[in-house]
Amino acid sequence: MEGGHLREVKEIKMAHLALRYAHKRIQRYERVFALASSIECFGPMIAVIVLREGTHSFVLIDGYLRD
Repeated sequence: MEGGHLREVKEIKMAHLALRYAHKRIQRYERVFALASSIECFGPMIAVIVLREGTHSFVLIDGYLRD
């Protein structure tokens, strides 16, 4: 534990992510489609930052759109 924050790396299901801050993102649809295609082919390749909200619930903080 560092600075009072628990840090761990683990896989979680997309269904367990609350996209509470998605509306704050600038939409570049061509990049979204390219990213969706990449995820479909290779799966997610870069970790995101989440906060635990419940036992199986997490709020996505950073990682809404990664290049």
